[in-house]
Amino acid sequence: MKAKKCRDADAEYARQPVKAPTQSQEFKALQKEWDAKLKASGFDDIEDTTREDRPLKAWHNFRFKRTPIVQREATETYIDSAKALLLTYPFKNPTHRRIWELHCEGKSRREIEEAISGFKKTYKHANIQFIINKIAREIK
Repeated sequence: MKAKKCRDADAEYARQPVKAPTQSQEFKALQKEWDAKLKASGFDDIEDTTREDRPLKAWHNFRFKRTPIVQREATETYIDSAKALLLTYPFKNPTHRRIWELHCEGKSRREIEEAISGFKKTYKHANIQFIINKIAREIK
């Protein structure tokens, strides 16, 4: 009889829903408090704290997948070759050279456009891509 009572008690316990620790009111209050402290300090959370499930604000797939070793090595080889080209390539003017330097540093076309805005000769981002492609052909 005693064994049956234990089995019944275990079965009843197993039927009770289990709450995750993150669903408790105490946790939610503590999380809300720390979210407020972080926001006040200037912290920019990557999660959308206005939603219950707190998804990421930005879902850029390329940021979250791992880069294969072969691709990383190819990128490193390209960057090394691009930097070497800085020493040997006959740039058309100082602006072209600066565009290539910034490209070697990994800057985007729009960042390059902004960086060269004070130069005597400036270009829009579409022209910058053309210049980069033209110089990059020398690597291959």
